[in-house]
Amino acid sequence: MPKYPKAPIIEVVFEMFFQPKKWDLTIPGLLWSRIQHDFPTTRPLPRTGFVMGPGGLSVRTENSDVTQFLSEGGNCLTQLGNGMLTVNRLAPYESWEEFYPKIALVLSAYYELNGIEKITRLGFRYINKINRQGKQGIENVSQVLKLHPTYPPELGENFITINSVNEFLGESENERLIIQTNTLKPDSDGEAPILLDISYVNIAPTFVSKEDVNDWLVLAHEKASNAFEAVITEDYKKEIK
Repeated sequence: MPKYPKAPIIEVVFEMFFQPKKWDLTIPGLLWSRIQHDFPTTRPLPRTGFVMGPGGLSVRTENSDVTQFLSEGGNCLTQLGNGMLTVNRLAPYESWEEFYPKIALVLSAYYELNGIEKITRLGFRYINKINRQGKQGIENVSQVLKLHPTYPPELGENFITINSVNEFLGESENERLIIQTNTLKPDSDGEAPILLDISYVNIAPTFVSKEDVNDWLVLAHEKASNAFEAVITEDYKKEIK
């Protein structure tokens, strides 16, 4: 969303779930050898679980089967597991023109290395955190978003939080535009953040080629960007320009 220099994006995510042609523990290292110029640091993704022992319940952290590859500075990363590949861009998000080549690089490297039997899900997400002064409530949300719930005045003013999920049919019967809105607990500075998570997903892709995935990704980015434009108010657009 480059037309909004102050857009509240905290993370942009491309995710693909699939059945690989093969999988073993050498695959992450082989992928890294192809992308390490852009992602020079690699590490296992920690996994935290609860273990019951003689002293009671305790927390244990161990390495998962997911490997992360991080850019210099760590604000762009790739995650690879058995049947899962993501490319994430954390704030500050510069532009689609800067992020898309990173995704294309990772996809090309993986397809050259291993290949895919079947794709089970594709997703593209814009995760936004909108900081607002004041208490949680419809009035605060409606100042920035046109998509929000309404409730009858008989319920009173003791409003606590919004957890809203809206799904819209996409370009095909397998595609969905999903818009989630959550109000977060006010912080010590008086901010009452609003989380706006916009996803475009294909829940049952009928294609497997790298070229088709790239084409779908361009479509998904356009759909998510247009949704952001549609749901924010004119006043908020002026704030983030």
